[in-house]
Amino acid sequence: MNTSDWMKCNSTIQLKPITKIGMVGSHDSGTSTILPQYGITPFTIFPKKHRSFMKRWSKTQQLGIRDQCIAGIRYFDFRVVYNHKLKKFYLLHGLYCQLLETALQDITCFLTEHDGEVIIIDINHLYQINSLNNFQSLCLLIEECCSKHLVLNDYNKFIIPLSQLVHIKQRLFVFCLNPFNQKLPLYLFPQDQIDSIWPNKNETRKMLKRLDYNSKVYQNNQKLTIIQAVVTPSIKSIRKSYYTKKYPNSTIKIAEKTNPLVLKWLQTSSAFVNILLIDNVKMNDEIVHFMIRRNNFIEKY
Repeated sequence: MNTSDWMKCNSTIQLKPITKIGMVGSHDSGTSTILPQYGITPFTIFPKKHRSFMKRWSKTQQLGIRDQCIAGIRYFDFRVVYNHKLKKFYLLHGLYCQLLETALQDITCFLTEHDGEVIIIDINHLYQINSLNNFQSLCLLIEECCSKHLVLNDYNKFIIPLSQLVHIKQRLFVFCLNPFNQKLPLYLFPQDQIDSIWPNKNETRKMLKRLDYNSKVYQNNQKLTIIQAVVTPSIKSIRKSYYTKKYPNSTIKIAEKTNPLVLKWLQTSSAFVNILLIDNVKMNDEIVHFMIRRNNFIEKY
C-alpha cells in the first residue's frame, strides 16, 4: 500500500470532509528523539537520577515525524515547552524531545512533496509559555515554517471536501491552545473545534472496553474527533516496573502488547472512527493500513 499518498490515491474520500475521513494519529508524536542533555522537565515527579528510566516511559514513538508521514500518519499530537535559557520551543513528554521547528519543517517538506495529502497538528499542551510575547513567538514560528500549506479559519473548512482543500492549497490544519485568550491568527484553530477522547485506563483490557464505548458514543460527532487507543500506566504501575519484570517496563512495550488487540477490535467494530490515536506507529503498520481501507466501507452518516 502507498501510505505516502494514500489520501490522493483513494478516490472514495475525495468528496468527503476531513471530519468524515478515517485516519491514524500518533500519540506524543515527537518522542522518537529524546534530549536528556537538556534535563528533565519540572513536570515529572521523578528525580534526575532516574532520567534513563523516565526515558523509557517518555518515548511513545520510534519513528521520526517525517517517517510517520510516510507511514500514513495524518494527525500529530504535540506538547510544546518553551526553554527560556535557550530561547527555543521543544516538543516534550516528561523529557525534552526534538525542536518544534524541526518537526514543523519535516511536515512542511512532506506536504510539499506529496501534494494530495492533508495533515493535522494538534498543540494541546503548552508549558513555560509565561507571557503573551512567548505565545506570539510560537505563532510566528508556526507561520514561518508552514505558511504555504496552512488552512485558514476564515470559513468552515470542516464541511468542504478533501479535494477542495487540495485545490485551494490549504492542507495543514493547526490547532493550538490559547492561554491568553487573544484573537488567534487565521492560520490557527482553537481547541474547542476538536475533541480528543481519552480512555484513562492503565490496563489493556479496560482500555479496549472504553475504546469500544467511546467510538460508539462519538461516531456521529460533528467536530474532528480523536479516539485514543492508548494505555495510560499509573504511577504505581511505573514504579512496579522499576522493581519487577512482570509489568512492561516502557510505553513502547505496552504498545507492542496493545496494538494487535486494537487492530482486532477495529476489524470487528462497525463504528466510524475519525482519528484513531496510537503509540508506536510502525512502517507498514497494519492499523494504519486497515484504517485507510476502512474508508471504503465504513460510512459516517
